[in-house]
Amino acid sequence: MATLNDHKRLNLKCQRYFELAKVEGAIPNDITVDNDNQKRFGFYYLVLKNILEIDNFSSITDCITDQDFNAKLFHKAYQDEGIDAVYIDEEAKNISLFNFKYRLNWNVDKEQSVNEAIISSKYLNILRTENNQLAGKLKDYTDIIIEKTKSDEIWNIVFYIVSNENKEIDNSNEELKNLRDAYGIETRCIGLDTLAQLMSLHPQPISTKIIVPAGSILTYSEDNISTEKSYTLCVRLTDLIRITCNDAELRNTTMLTDESRLFNTNIEMNVLYENVRGFILKSKYNSNILKTLENEPSRFYFYNNGLTIVAENINVVKAGLDKKWELTIKNFQVINGGQTLRTIHKYARENKDNISKLSDASVQLRIIKVDDDDFKSKISEYTNSQNAISVVDLKSMRKEQIDLEDYLSEQDILYIRKSGDTGEDDKKYSYCISFQKLGQILYAINGNPGQVSNKKKLIFTSEYDNLFCNEKLLSPQTVEYIKSFFKIRDLYKKNPGYFELKVFFVLYLSVKLRRDDYNQLINDFESFVSSSTKPDIKPSRKLIQLSFLNDVNSFFGIN
Repeated sequence: MATLNDHKRLNLKCQRYFELAKVEGAIPNDITVDNDNQKRFGFYYLVLKNILEIDNFSSITDCITDQDFNAKLFHKAYQDEGIDAVYIDEEAKNISLFNFKYRLNWNVDKEQSVNEAIISSKYLNILRTENNQLAGKLKDYTDIIIEKTKSDEIWNIVFYIVSNENKEIDNSNEELKNLRDAYGIETRCIGLDTLAQLMSLHPQPISTKIIVPAGSILTYSEDNISTEKSYTLCVRLTDLIRITCNDAELRNTTMLTDESRLFNTNIEMNVLYENVRGFILKSKYNSNILKTLENEPSRFYFYNNGLTIVAENINVVKAGLDKKWELTIKNFQVINGGQTLRTIHKYARENKDNISKLSDASVQLRIIKVDDDDFKSKISEYTNSQNAISVVDLKSMRKEQIDLEDYLSEQDILYIRKSGDTGEDDKKYSYCISFQKLGQILYAINGNPGQVSNKKKLIFTSEYDNLFCNEKLLSPQTVEYIKSFFKIRDLYKKNPGYFELKVFFVLYLSVKLRRDDYNQLINDFESFVSSSTKPDIKPSRKLIQLSFLNDVNSFFGIN
């Protein structure tokens, strides 16, 4: 259950998101709103950035259809019909609709209102009847959604009901069920308890103890003098819950006589800080895991790949007349198996009777003592590489990324290498840039400005070492690239022909030609685009063609 302090921390975090959106230029600098609205609008950015995993604030601004938001910040007031944000994921064929409710005051007994969903059903009816009489941004999105759902492609619509109220609506609520059945959509309710998981950016060291039979541990090290050592063991799920719960006393109680105490615990979110899945709100709990726990708990070990933990230190001593080993695990993180762990904890909290089933189930647990941060990040990357995790997430914990975050922070640049990062709360930043965006900048400067969007995966796979693993990364040159990108973008936004891909071309030209007269460079590039693009080809399509870059190089005299 979330607390008053969680509510206060969320208020501060929302204020922070609003400020960072201004830093990035996603909100006009000349617009002033009071603190209450800053928190409320910052709430939109916090939720959308973490659920949708969008890498920049400007793209989030484009998603927000809330009438009050657009009226106060952009002087465009259009009816929102209870739909405060829309996001269309072309690749995953997902349409996400959001209803937000932000409460300034804390109420421990306050529950999300189903009425918000009922109000939004008017919009869902517009989609079903295809009678779009809306205006503004929401009308444009609605036209696209109707077109998508009418096509032969299968599109999934998810309706999120999000608030900072303490109690989330149970998704089995009858009115929500009727909404799902009537419109063929999914519904997901997110409240303060879930949002509190997003706000632990600097975890405290977590330690625990566990006792296992002496013959049940397999150990491995590279050689006799290696400081890194791996322990593979079989643990009961009740022990797994205990050593990863948010009760420090229980974590260090090796002989738990009353396992029903586990019913009142929750997962200690700090142990998942370095898990590359992060706090992905849009991911579901694993239904196969829940089904196995319910019906075949004794076979759980055979159906699950297990978990991997890295620890600062592992102390092993004999216990129980030398028939058992006691492991003291200091400062540990779960780097693989986060979804499994969260699902097990969820099952334990649902019903006290479930604890006995968890006692009958076991799982493989690998614990690795790691001294070297680079080695730890590679373990995280490689153990997760076979799962459905984005290549960006896999690289986010690499040592060079952590070093880059620290270096750019010294230059007053917030580097968002993981979703949810907001930097030091008491620090003012001049610029804010994501890991993905910096990768695109470096790729463009390296000679690929037209491919930064449609070849994004290459940036974080085959091109990653070339872009990020070199001596020039932590240098004033990288800082200058970032500043130039934002200066060019802000100037280009005033041009009616603006779209972001053009910014990468002008940045590329600026570096190659060693020019910083950005306004003139934009005009020169626009003139070239106008003269070289045929009327039947959209500039956005023309710019991604490899032949276009050759023409640009020839026109501007770049060898």
